[in-house]
Amino acid sequence: MKILSMDELRNLDIPEPLALVGDNLFLWNGKFVIYGPSGTYNSFLTQQLMFCISEGQDWFGHKVHQTVPSAYVELESTPKGKQQRLENLGLAYGVRGTQFYQTLEYDFSLTRDFKVLIKEMQERGIKAVALDPLNLMMEGSEISGQVMADITRAANIIRAETQALVGVVHHMNKGSYHEGKRVDKGIDEASGHKNLMNWTDTAIRVERVDLPYTAKVRVDKVREGDLPPEQWVRFDRDMKILVPSDNDPRTLIIAKLKAGPATGGEIDKMLKDQAGMGKNAASAMRTRMEGEDMLRGYADPTNTKRKLWILGERI
Repeated sequence: MKILSMDELRNLDIPEPLALVGDNLFLWNGKFVIYGPSGTYNSFLTQQLMFCISEGQDWFGHKVHQTVPSAYVELESTPKGKQQRLENLGLAYGVRGTQFYQTLEYDFSLTRDFKVLIKEMQERGIKAVALDPLNLMMEGSEISGQVMADITRAANIIRAETQALVGVVHHMNKGSYHEGKRVDKGIDEASGHKNLMNWTDTAIRVERVDLPYTAKVRVDKVREGDLPPEQWVRFDRDMKILVPSDNDPRTLIIAKLKAGPATGGEIDKMLKDQAGMGKNAASAMRTRMEGEDMLRGYADPTNTKRKLWILGERI
């Protein structure tokens, strides 16, 4: 280890972080975690990210700045299932996916076999890789700090040797329940979360919502940039891929206010009818969008006790 003085550190020519996807959402040679309960399309979201990177396609509105070969190491789907998913992606995006790689092996340990993965990545020029799911790739218990430290160390070696973006898919714990409903507490419910959150540059959480085939995607952490707004996605049963959800409350609110001002009650009723949101969740959504300057509230000139909402400066 070399210790640097302030002058030595100040004189180093250190480049700015270089974004691979979005506004520093995913970095070149960066680290990411995508996590959430089972059945919330974590794997579809991650595979689609890797596919978009390999083909230069926007990923849910986030621009891919440079097309690079990518790989998706996934240990759950059947070989036929893997093949069909790739075909579905190619058909949906209208590309062949010639720079997108996937594995058929199921006996893979990140800490034991990372050198094999490095060799494959170097031979094919792969600059982005996602590992799914993490719990099937570890030697030991996922609640062990040492096991998780070994996992992140192996991932860092992969990054150092390949200069690639490296990410993992990780499942949340079962969590707690209140009045019969599951209480989500974010990354704190992801097994081994402390090691992962310290390690990662970008943490993305996928949550259930009260609509079929729909999930909410929320960025919990971006080390080198600002947190983008949350998004709702829907599994398209015809194309068999994820698409932006027509029931995304942000989209619904913006469309309604483009037609003119509306009261909070009118917005909340629309969100209940079209997005399945309760009053508290709808109110919280309006507050978040106001803080992001996407909405602006003002007193109704005909009834000063009532607040009207219009679109903000960022729309």
